[in-house]
Amino acid sequence: MTTYSIEESKSSRAKCKKCGQVIAKGELRIGTHNEVDDKTFTSWNHVSCYQMTKRLKAEYSTNQTFLSEAVQDDTNDKILGTAEGLDEIAAVMGTKQQDVKQRGEKKRKHEQDDDSTKETSVLSIIKQNALTLQQMDDDDDDEEEEEKSESSKKKKKLKLSPTEEKKVEIYEKYAQCKVDDLKDVLRWNKVPRTGTKDVLLLRLIDGEVYGRLGKCPICGKGQLKLNDEGTNVQCKGFYNEDVGAFEVCYFSIKPEKAPRLPWFHHEPSEKELEEMTRQEEHDTTETGSSAAVFPGGFLQTLKTEMEWDVSTKEGMKQTSLELSKILLSDDSPIAIPSNTDTSKVRMEVGKIILQNKDKPMEDILELITQKYGLKESKEKDSKIKEEMAASICHVEANGKICNVFRDLAAAYSAEGNRHAANAYRKVVSVIMELDFEITVDNAKGLGSGKNKIQGIGKKSAEYMQEFLETGTLQKLQEKKAGMM
Repeated sequence: MTTYSIEESKSSRAKCKKCGQVIAKGELRIGTHNEVDDKTFTSWNHVSCYQMTKRLKAEYSTNQTFLSEAVQDDTNDKILGTAEGLDEIAAVMGTKQQDVKQRGEKKRKHEQDDDSTKETSVLSIIKQNALTLQQMDDDDDDEEEEEKSESSKKKKKLKLSPTEEKKVEIYEKYAQCKVDDLKDVLRWNKVPRTGTKDVLLLRLIDGEVYGRLGKCPICGKGQLKLNDEGTNVQCKGFYNEDVGAFEVCYFSIKPEKAPRLPWFHHEPSEKELEEMTRQEEHDTTETGSSAAVFPGGFLQTLKTEMEWDVSTKEGMKQTSLELSKILLSDDSPIAIPSNTDTSKVRMEVGKIILQNKDKPMEDILELITQKYGLKESKEKDSKIKEEMAASICHVEANGKICNVFRDLAAAYSAEGNRHAANAYRKVVSVIMELDFEITVDNAKGLGSGKNKIQGIGKKSAEYMQEFLETGTLQKLQEKKAGMM
């Protein structure tokens, strides 16, 4: 008899049967338990490595059905007990093995067509363009005046865009440099310096043409990197210190569409290094940072409308109540979500006042602004995020939905639920690549049935439809309110 279960790994001793890697303590794993002659033999798999056998597929048809009917839920939070949790696990099941299979197929194809692949690699094309232009220039120098017209015709056949011409120019600039010199320029721009000289050249060409890569626009914390082939910019994820585990990110985009920062052609000074750090933080920090400043006009209004008394316990309580009421009003510039529990706001405001009662009113209001952010700044940030999402989606109209799932992933990550965060980041990567617009009419069908898209679960599809119908997502609003 064979049974199945899902649980958090109790130690870091067990290895995944499929990939052979250790299953970290606390990481979700699926167990297969075979009973033979009163003995039970158990094998464990990462959730992303586990794939149903043909027999199981014939019996249960979908991951959701298998999980709900055949798998015993031994997780601490009973993750399979909710439709949301069930869909999250179902969406992750087998994804790693599918990626491995696809990589294996690509590798075999690469080995079979090795010569043609080499000819079409990014750096090979740049080298070929450079060689062709050099040969044409040499021909022009050797030809008589009457023969140059024929050479000009040949030259016209090699039509390079301004970007391609710039890549050739940069390649010729660095091709004869020593590896250590190439690494210096990459170090100035905080770019990885491992790999062959060709890989280093690709990174230099990419950086000088498009700019320096910053943080990932999807997870907000991982570092974007150009792959060794120069064909894609990717984010593999980041280490979440709050939960003590690595969180996977699936972001991948063409180099010309990736978000960029200024590139340094010289070793940056201390001042420039500070500016570089500031740019990187601004690139991914949401409104509510230390840069937020409480509006002076509203400060004067507070001074006239309320009595500020933090000298006594009763005075602090009354001040907290009055200030919270004003901050929650429609006229307030502070960005507190409308569905936030008012008692929780009063508690947070009271906590800030108590911890800083010796500071002037202005400083305490600045701390409150840093926590919640400003409406005007958040609206501006939201617009920037929408434009960014639209630019990286294959279909610009899907940018808003892409942002919703990005924010949902960030909310779950902040809670320490990296499994849900990874699942929703996977949804973001899928939305980015869709070649059609997600609408009210087709959204729900993306999670099940004949139009199902791999990587989008039933619950995610329902979220899409809810957002398209209402312009908001209740689950996201609840998560944001809980973070306040």
